[in-house]
Amino acid sequence: MKPIFFPFTSVSKPVLENFMACFKQVTIYLPSSRSVDPEMAELAESKMLDLRIPLGKDEDKLFALYQDYLSWADLHERSLITSFKNRKDSPSLFDSTWTAQIKSDIQNYSKSKTRKEPDPEFNARLFLKIAEEHDRHHAEINQDIQSIERMEQNLFKELKGSEMDPYINSSKGTLHDSTDIGAYMTKERISSWCQIMRHDADLPSGTFITTSTAVWDHIMDSSPEAQVFGNNIPVKAADHPSENMIENVSEFLDKLQREKWPSANLKQDEFIQNKTYTNEILLKISIIPDQTPYDYFSRFISHQRKKMKQDPSQSAFPNTILGLLT
Repeated sequence: MKPIFFPFTSVSKPVLENFMACFKQVTIYLPSSRSVDPEMAELAESKMLDLRIPLGKDEDKLFALYQDYLSWADLHERSLITSFKNRKDSPSLFDSTWTAQIKSDIQNYSKSKTRKEPDPEFNARLFLKIAEEHDRHHAEINQDIQSIERMEQNLFKELKGSEMDPYINSSKGTLHDSTDIGAYMTKERISSWCQIMRHDADLPSGTFITTSTAVWDHIMDSSPEAQVFGNNIPVKAADHPSENMIENVSEFLDKLQREKWPSANLKQDEFIQNKTYTNEILLKISIIPDQTPYDYFSRFISHQRKKMKQDPSQSAFPNTILGLLT
């Protein structure tokens, strides 16, 4: 059983390490074949990632608009900074005319690039491609910040005569980012991601796991029928590694997504206990009973025009399992 990471189309090293501590492989949906960078391709080759591209048409058009957006955003950002420096009157952020000008620029840009009937699926892919760049840029900034913080700590240690950290310049150290990138345009991220996921004719799993508290809160607020089956389960501990625990979690989730709810066969195994470990990785589980993943995630798609046909393969997962990994 390999869970599906959502609603993101890229994964940072710390997040992937947490997934690999709990599962042997994780599925990630991509908006484009050109989203596969060398590092992700290497991870896919080693069977750590299962990369899927359900919608792969109009790749040249998608990439051209993506590059066009990056150029426009870069130009807009530079002109915005210049304008900030030259304005000596009222504070820019509180100037209503300035805010209106920014909105007008964005609207004019969108109109100039839209000549045909809107294509929700193409727009969703473009949005995810842009969000993907945003997330990677955020990860790079976070890595730089963490590196600076480590250098500062070692500087103080050196001044005090303490032992320095030998891994100060090592890229192998795990970086912890307290910022939740899922809090940025949460609703749009989920809606766009669902547009792609629903085109997968062979779902690998009915278990969907996020690492974003903002995403989790949003889907729970939209899912009154969700039933919490496990809360803060210590599925893996850095000081208590166990291959059996990984197998138990996978087997348990596989049964949970396939069996009729409620099931007498589904009992909280011994690994779902109130244990206290250091450096533990916690998993929260909710079940959406009697709803396939496609049926469930359809509610998050904005402006859905028509209902898609049910794929036969999706009947293998009569329940949708949602998880929050922290």
